[in-house]
Amino acid sequence: MSVSGAMDRSAAGRTLVILVAAVLLGGCGGSAGGSPAASPLNLTAVTDALARAGFAVVDVADNLDPREGAWRCLPGSFRLARISQEPPGALARPGAKPSVDILLFSSEGARATAQAAIGADGQVRAQGCGVLVDWVATPHVVAARNILLVVATDDPATLTAVKAAATRLGG
Repeated sequence: MSVSGAMDRSAAGRTLVILVAAVLLGGCGGSAGGSPAASPLNLTAVTDALARAGFAVVDVADNLDPREGAWRCLPGSFRLARISQEPPGALARPGAKPSVDILLFSSEGARATAQAAIGADGQVRAQGCGVLVDWVATPHVVAARNILLVVATDDPATLTAVKAAATRLGG
């Protein structure tokens, strides 16, 4: 073997080491934002956050039909659940503690698209769909990552608890 052949292999080896190191380091760098994307929230996380914020969780109704009632015109697909502070009843009565509708989307983008269709009055504005909801109190829509928390209340303490839960969830 000649000296120049050994030098060529040595240079090639160093080049290979540099390329492998660059690939490995590049894979560790993560996204351009510097931190990984937050994983989607689930119903258990939301229920726990509401309870820790002082919301009395008495009943959790999961897998409700999202195409019935107030949310039937909302764009996209989502999982609908409801957390109640009182045992479920047929009608909301004056003085009853409000429940929170939880709309769980697959991503923050899907949540943002749906949220943009909800007006300040709680009505969903969607082309070709006209559902008018008669809210029992002022509707409030609070977002956190991939979820929407919707509560109809005029009670500042309840609204504060829902907003605190959203903050705990990263909203």
